[in-house]
Amino acid sequence: MSRKAILFGINNSINYSKHLEGSHNDVRIWSSIITKPPFNYQVEEFFDVKESKGKERIKEFLVSDIKEGDTGLIFFSGHGANEQYSSTSSAEYICFSEGILYDHELHTLFDSYQKENTRLILVFDACSSYGLERPWKRMDEKELSKEYPTIKYLPRQSKFQLKNEPLSFNSIVKNRTQNKERIFISAVNGISRDAWEYVYQIGDKFEARGAFSHYSNEVINANRNISYNDLEEKVNLYLNTGSNKFQKMKVFGADLIGNKPILL
Repeated sequence: MSRKAILFGINNSINYSKHLEGSHNDVRIWSSIITKPPFNYQVEEFFDVKESKGKERIKEFLVSDIKEGDTGLIFFSGHGANEQYSSTSSAEYICFSEGILYDHELHTLFDSYQKENTRLILVFDACSSYGLERPWKRMDEKELSKEYPTIKYLPRQSKFQLKNEPLSFNSIVKNRTQNKERIFISAVNGISRDAWEYVYQIGDKFEARGAFSHYSNEVINANRNISYNDLEEKVNLYLNTGSNKFQKMKVFGADLIGNKPILL
């Protein structure tokens, strides 16, 4: 049984004029956490890669790297956003240096390639990452794909329509026949909530970091056996003070695995 992780930090994306300063640092923060005991993950880091590379590496990670009995962790820090199609339907996506990856594309990868008897931990420090947990089923995808060769590049305000039921991948809840487990940790709690980055004083230096990643680092380093419930509670205590008060993190399925040690 091994623990392996791939971490993506995207400061610069052609999809946004505003460049981030802290996403690379967020990768280094999480890498420093999970490579130490009791976690001991094997880690691979990626900075400012294109969507094609990110998608390819996620697939390869699930297909080739994660074996039966293993735990895999995928971390992303960068821009996230949503496209609202109606008052009840939207699509969320994350931005790579070039190209974007939609919620339904991520879940297609997870559903298609996660092996039996494996645990997958997904950690997103991005705006709108809450919505990535529940992708919406697109209607008439085959017909639309004839007009638009790649669905992910559909123009905004297109004829794109969605069903009214979200596709839940049942975070944490094991599929009884395949024994797959997924744990989803979002930097925000609310579909349209923003994830903020700030400059923090680290020793005698100043460094830009995502607020969620920064406070997760402080909380986990204080107690490396902390449970999911306590992680959510303690990080949110930090996020609910001062300029962070409009951001709250969320662990999906904490009611089912809340007392278990994190990331194990």
